[in-house]
Amino acid sequence: MRQTSVLALQRGRTYPGAEQYHVSCPTQTIEVKEGDDVKLWCQLDPTVDLKEYTVDFTRPDHMKMVVHVYRHGSDHPFLQSELYRNRTRLVHQNLREGRITMWISSVQLTDTGPYKCSVQNLKANCTIRINVVEQKDAFTTVGPVTSKDPGKCGETIQGQHGQIVWDRESNNVNLDGVL
Repeated sequence: MRQTSVLALQRGRTYPGAEQYHVSCPTQTIEVKEGDDVKLWCQLDPTVDLKEYTVDFTRPDHMKMVVHVYRHGSDHPFLQSELYRNRTRLVHQNLREGRITMWISSVQLTDTGPYKCSVQNLKANCTIRINVVEQKDAFTTVGPVTSKDPGKCGETIQGQHGQIVWDRESNNVNLDGVL
């Protein structure tokens, strides 16, 4: 589903009855694992070349914290909150098609919440929500465990913080270094 806002503009100013533009963005919360990258986007329709416009991403739930700023053809990282500096990337080539795409890299649990995408010159905006879920320790099967005692075998599962050894015969589990 998409959220849609309607605005009317003519030569960068808002006028009733002028050509209408729609701003759409995802309405469903985007779920992303901690440490992964996430793509936030919104689209103006009909297409407007946004290369010379002001595009901002902010966090309305954190006193309008500035996530990313693009003005007059370039990014302005010095205006960003320190929490997002060097973690955001605006896809400049998409701006020509009226599409605003921003990536946040290595998301953290504190990145959960709403993000407001705004084209200030057009008084257009859209709110996108993300939910960062905690990255669980992933275990992978390493292979069978053998012993000098024939018939005594099981499996070893290796994880980031240790391994689990299961003895199939006695049905015992050894947690070696697992938190």
